[in-house]
Amino acid sequence: MNDQKNPDIILRHGVSALSIDEKVAWIQLFCHCFKKNENQAESIFRKYVLHGDGSIFCFGLVDRKIVACYSGLILAIGDKNIFLSTDTMSKGIMVNATVRLGNYLYGYLSRGGVVAVCGYPNENIALIRQRRLGWRMAGSIYPFVGVPLLWRIFMKKKGDAFLWSVIRPPNGFFSKPPPFVSLLGRSCVYGGSLLSLCFTLAAKPPGMFFIRIPSALIKPKKFGYVLLCSNTSFLEARITEAIAELDIDTIDVP
Repeated sequence: MNDQKNPDIILRHGVSALSIDEKVAWIQLFCHCFKKNENQAESIFRKYVLHGDGSIFCFGLVDRKIVACYSGLILAIGDKNIFLSTDTMSKGIMVNATVRLGNYLYGYLSRGGVVAVCGYPNENIALIRQRRLGWRMAGSIYPFVGVPLLWRIFMKKKGDAFLWSVIRPPNGFFSKPPPFVSLLGRSCVYGGSLLSLCFTLAAKPPGMFFIRIPSALIKPKKFGYVLLCSNTSFLEARITEAIAELDIDTIDVP
């Protein structure tokens, strides 16, 4: 989708809407911004392929070349849709790229009935989103490790929270965690054995025998959001419930 009022911004809804050159530009931009190689970038890009028409890419252009991108996933929560911000990238050439792409993208999402935008931005991006895009930072997910043999005992029952789930690649990190490590998801355990260490990310300990890893070793992921709909009081209440139940399935770990 092109906009005559914003000729330096283009939006693509769905992976199938991307041209080959646009996908290549996304891969190159990811490599540039995060100092990764092309294979690593391709691995990250798989999440967009898996979510198909739920993937959205908002590109910023300078001299007709892609120099910035704000991309993410539309995910369902009951009968509503939210947008999970996943990758924000810029070469620093387009002035106010994050803000300009964000305003354009949020307008498009709002018109399409998406009720909120949320995610786990790094500190620099979080400050920009708070100051310029109306985000509120509230809550975090923390790293926890389960005591071998004991972590399955006295597990806390997961409530009926206002949560979303990201689709995982079949041969990604979740399906092949490191040896002697298992990953605790919302409804299943990935890899490992009874003797393995069980690792997860969550807003609170998932059970009695889980120990929070110190922030000096692994930093928590801070969560933030902005509402796009008019019925904010209802949605604020539901998101407040969700913040207390955030887990590893709400973040786009490959």
